[in-house]
Amino acid sequence: MTRQEQNKATVLKYVDAFNRGDLKSLRALFSDDAEIQGVLGKGMMDKIMPIWQQLIEGYGIQFQVNDICAEGDVAAETWRS
Repeated sequence: MTRQEQNKATVLKYVDAFNRGDLKSLRALFSDDAEIQGVLGKGMMDKIMPIWQQLIEGYGIQFQVNDICAEGDVAAETWRS
């Protein structure tokens, strides 16, 4: 598997874990020093986990991947909820 394919697979694992509400698997996809940036702000995992939990449990957000691409160490996707 190429690096680009691995990066795409990681993004798809993120979407799958999020859609299943599996916060433990979501957390495992990131290094301890990861800073997440999103529409609700940015922060380390201790700040982001409660936001993800609220999006999943409070709002029932589900993602559907429309397109995904990768080059080098970067992967990007478009999705809708």
